[in-house]
Amino acid sequence: MDWMGKVDLKASFTLTLDAAVLAGVIALSTDGGLLAGLDGLSRSLLILGLIALSASALSAVWVVVPKLRAVGTEEKNFIYFGNIRNRCCAEAVQNDLMSKPVLPALAEQLHRVSKIAWSKHRAVQVALASVAIALFLLVMSFLTK
Repeated sequence: MDWMGKVDLKASFTLTLDAAVLAGVIALSTDGGLLAGLDGLSRSLLILGLIALSASALSAVWVVVPKLRAVGTEEKNFIYFGNIRNRCCAEAVQNDLMSKPVLPALAEQLHRVSKIAWSKHRAVQVALASVAIALFLLVMSFLTK
């Protein structure tokens, strides 16, 4: 159950696609390239394609940026790694696990992580759809030249 790792991998894949498409646009936009000197509808489609590509990249970057909570809820979420790091030693963490009810803390943590994972997966959907739209618009900008 690696919710975060898989979605981060998909976002990284999308960023690679974004970079490849951008490199292609730059290469084809130089003097004499297929996208050089576009005007009218072709230029508008190119600009819209670049906007969609930017939306894809921004969505993918949002996915891979760590989502950290503020510290201050140690008692309720003593199993959150951001709170565990503030404990003095492993024995203190072990004491918490033995003396406090673990199931409610685990349920809370799973609930929070699932919300984060869901929003990341939705953002990857946006990123992948945006890169597909960008490719379509960029191809259309060439075909309408």
